Amino acid sequence: MNTVQARTTKCGPISDDMPWQERLREYRKLDNDSCSIMSLTPQERASVSSAMSAEDRQRIVDSLPKGLSDREFKRELYFRTYGEHLPDDYFKDEVENDV
Repeated sequence: MNTVQARTTKCGPISDDMPWQERLREYRKLDNDSCSIMSLTPQERASVSSAMSAEDRQRIVDSLPKGLSDREFKRELYFRTYGEHLPDDYFKDEVENDV
């Protein structure tokens, strides 16, 4: 017999169907209270984690200079995400297709 435990947190249900901004808005209602955070289901915690990654990526994209070419955008995004430069052969297929 499965019983559904009543939600004891200050936030509403969190699901992957929600935009990442909405997931974080709900999560932040918990005010870093570890007991409330641990009362979330594992799926909700994973969903919040992926939303935090999306937020971090958006911050990086917003910090990039405007008007970069696709190639420079990818180079800068990779460097700011991973702290190292793209491998030299990353754009190899593009160069061969341009010839």
